[in-house]
Amino acid sequence: MLKTLRHTKKLKSALAAMLLAGFALALLMSASPELHRLLHHDANDDAHECLVTTLNHDGCDSDVPAPLLTKVHDIVFFSAVPVLHSQWVEPLFLMNCVLEHAPPVTG
Repeated sequence: MLKTLRHTKKLKSALAAMLLAGFALALLMSASPELHRLLHHDANDDAHECLVTTLNHDGCDSDVPAPLLTKVHDIVFFSAVPVLHSQWVEPLFLMNCVLEHAPPVTG
């Protein structure tokens, strides 16, 4: 059991290191267009999209426009909603005395 925990911790650390290295490479490629062209053959194409082009064109920070509604399906008329009356309900944690006892002592 202890060996598998060490193995999963090492695996998680290796995965985090690989992700950081990949993002660092993307930052390097966004700073150096020559490196980007070296790794992507179509880097000069206008239709080319990758993380480097997203970082270069502030794609991560731009606002996404709200979707436009084309059709309204169900319209709820407020006159059809029944009138609701409020009623006092005692809180459940006060009725069951949940807060009166301390946690159990272990040890």
